[in-house]
Amino acid sequence: MTRMTPKIIIREICVAFLLISCIPRVAVFPICGFDSSDMVSSISIAFPVLEQQTGEWSLVMNVTWPVPDHGQDGFYVKYGATGSIDSQFKCTPGDGYVFTTEAWIVFNEIYFGHDYEIRVKLYNSTIKQSALYPAKSYTTSPDCYESTGSIEFCQHQPIEYASKARETQIDYVSINQWENGTDVGVSWLPPVQINGDFHEVVFSYRPADQISYEGIDTFPMTDAEWDGNRNQRFSTTLLSLQMMTSYILNIKARVIQNGSRNFGEEVEIPFNTTVHESPLDNVTQTTTGPDVTETPAQSSSTVPTHKAGIGDAFVTVIKEEWQWLLPCALVIIFLLIATPALVIHGSRRKRTKRNVVVMS
Repeated sequence: MTRMTPKIIIREICVAFLLISCIPRVAVFPICGFDSSDMVSSISIAFPVLEQQTGEWSLVMNVTWPVPDHGQDGFYVKYGATGSIDSQFKCTPGDGYVFTTEAWIVFNEIYFGHDYEIRVKLYNSTIKQSALYPAKSYTTSPDCYESTGSIEFCQHQPIEYASKARETQIDYVSINQWENGTDVGVSWLPPVQINGDFHEVVFSYRPADQISYEGIDTFPMTDAEWDGNRNQRFSTTLLSLQMMTSYILNIKARVIQNGSRNFGEEVEIPFNTTVHESPLDNVTQTTTGPDVTETPAQSSSTVPTHKAGIGDAFVTVIKEEWQWLLPCALVIIFLLIATPALVIHGSRRKRTKRNVVVMS
């Protein structure tokens, strides 16, 4: 039988402490009346655009999810700007959550062209507790001009930085004999929504089969003498691209706010550098947001959620619960430091006791 020395006792206390306080946060473990992995499997989001008789529009957010079978009889839902929702890992819903017994909810007062985060927590009214971990989904509301077609309305709508450049197109592809490549003409209309000083337009391009950009060009708006006319078309030329190559071109405006330069929404254009005799009028924009051919009445996205496995939950604890984890770590460090001291102290007491016995 192993002798229970002070070192072994303290080690067992440390292990027990870790099991009791840390393991439930990173493993599938019954807590708050649910398993830590219990959540809705996916969240679907749609943005119906409502036209008013006054010639204005409003945007709402429809959030739906499949009904799981985890013993819940309701849901708590919360939305906000991406990154603005504090993590509240506890058995109660937390501030700002809205209760519903249905697997859907509608939020009003949604802004065009904004990034949003949605969280859904399971709730059991019998035990009056909610699941510890919420399901999360991230989305971007549709572009105002693409949804309404109204410059007058949209240019007064709030935007974080800038909306997308409009009617972007490839005008021509010509051979550059000096550089053994091709030159590509690009034109566009300015964004409708601009929050700050319109500084420049940035063009980033790469072959379609590559990840890194081949080149980045800028068009300074300060040199263009722009008077704010949203229907003024601008053009530039991208020089010396590879011949007969499929490219991806990304275009985004950059604005200056309080001395900080920030990018607006991005437009993506696929094109080919095969030389044509006539202008490429049919090569127009492909956006990274809702499909531009979609009916203005709605745009939607479905984002699957995933169960919190050991790795995911551990990363979540590190990122979002460092305030709780820090005292835990300090206690562990203290125990590790104190263990040798207690062992040495115990050994000294034994030696002292033996010396007393011999002397007597």
